[in-house]
Amino acid sequence: MANTDELRYVQAFSRIIGVKEDDAIEYAQRKGLNALVDNATQLLATPVQREKHQAFLDLYRMSSAINTRNPIINSPETASSFFHSVMDNIYDKEAFVVAFLNTKNRVIDHEVVSVGTINSSLVHPREVFRNAIINKANSVILCHNHPSGDLKPSQEDINITGRLRETGNLLGIRVLDHLIINGVNQHEHYSFKAQGVLEATEAYGIATSVRNEETNYDFTKATKGQSIDPNEPIQEHSYPLPDPDISIADRNSYGYLDDEMLPLSRERAAELFEQDLAVYLLYEDDTEAMALDHEDIHKHSGIFGIQRTDWIALQDYEAMKDKEKSSVSELELRFLETPADSFAIYQLKGGEELRDYRFEGLERLQNAGLSVDYDNYELIYTAPLTNYNGNQNHTLNKLYEQFNVNHPVDFKGHSLSVSDIIALKVNDRLSFHYVDSFGFTEQPHFLPQRNHLETAEKLVEQNYNQLDGLINNKPTVAELEQAEKAERKEKKSSVVEQLKTKPFIEKDKQKRIPQIGTEKER
Repeated sequence: MANTDELRYVQAFSRIIGVKEDDAIEYAQRKGLNALVDNATQLLATPVQREKHQAFLDLYRMSSAINTRNPIINSPETASSFFHSVMDNIYDKEAFVVAFLNTKNRVIDHEVVSVGTINSSLVHPREVFRNAIINKANSVILCHNHPSGDLKPSQEDINITGRLRETGNLLGIRVLDHLIINGVNQHEHYSFKAQGVLEATEAYGIATSVRNEETNYDFTKATKGQSIDPNEPIQEHSYPLPDPDISIADRNSYGYLDDEMLPLSRERAAELFEQDLAVYLLYEDDTEAMALDHEDIHKHSGIFGIQRTDWIALQDYEAMKDKEKSSVSELELRFLETPADSFAIYQLKGGEELRDYRFEGLERLQNAGLSVDYDNYELIYTAPLTNYNGNQNHTLNKLYEQFNVNHPVDFKGHSLSVSDIIALKVNDRLSFHYVDSFGFTEQPHFLPQRNHLETAEKLVEQNYNQLDGLINNKPTVAELEQAEKAERKEKKSSVVEQLKTKPFIEKDKQKRIPQIGTEKER
């Protein structure tokens, strides 16, 4: 690699998206760092890897540490300078260009929408905002040139600007400004915002996206571990801060003011980095850089941050996982309790710790000292077993074929493979079959009885303290009435006994007025 920083970047890249480090380095050496980032799908084999790459690509495009060629536009002057560089070769023709900006007003990308006479038919909102949506832009700046040198906007220019601004508001993408570039004197420009033609609450201030204005959670209300005010209406994505030990006020006093970045301590930053989240090093001059490894986190003397969108996505993901776990338990219960013939498919849980179990034949598994363990599996799918002809092996082979060639659309697992478990329920008899290297091997002890019963009880019973292997803890009406009568009789008997044993105390004939304060002290 050209330098150490590029090498570290490629190493971090390979770790995040899940490709071999040597492959990533070799690709970057042949085609360059940008090609690696933009075209890495050639190195990716699975949908999960490709999804990670897309997420990484989004971060890469927004990262000020890597994409330094894309400037931050914070004034009509900086906007003019950017568009002059883009339109350097087309001053003799009228052209309409759109710059796509992120939440910090850094240019993500730009597009030449049309070349020629600018009118509403050529500059259609669809053409302007299509790539803005693709690039997940927070805002856009419009620009076109006047080859004649006349900077005065035409009525058509004004109409187009108003139309695009209205469309942007609907989509949640702000139109910050519209510039006209002088085609004769390239240093002159006309700003719709500066001239008051474009009405907007903010032009170049770094602010929250329009799309979030109604649902943004005020994170200042959740500092130092405090939760949201229960008297306030709950907003969409109302999550606490990712680190209760550091607040928004701490971040602001430090000098970093972007509300899209949530503050982290060093310890919390290292923890989230281990979860493959993008962690940023925040600086007192209101800039940031993405941490590429643990060394970056260790050396940084300031505070850290995580994009609010990333944090919200993590919370949503965790909530989804919890929901899936609950639904899996219910799914298994339905399979185990249904009187109809049915089947179920169990597959190994995700995670590196089960790598040695995955896709291994039973003999090799046993030779390695490993065994088929129910706790390593999760139920993926269950459905009625139709047209069962009494031949168990035939049924297993048909299921194997179905879930490799033409599996149901609602099946979310991988194609049926070695190490999976097929469960059959025929005539109320359960059997579990390990998909082996050749054929199927029955696992009579795969599902411990306690697991089945405990799951069923926890879903049905009212009192978990009565878990006894029987779904019978919900009393009948007669049992409730009998228990109530017994309780009343017991209470009555208890009161009588207390009265019999209580010593007789003669009442004081003279009423006493208690002394306030003295009685309390006693």
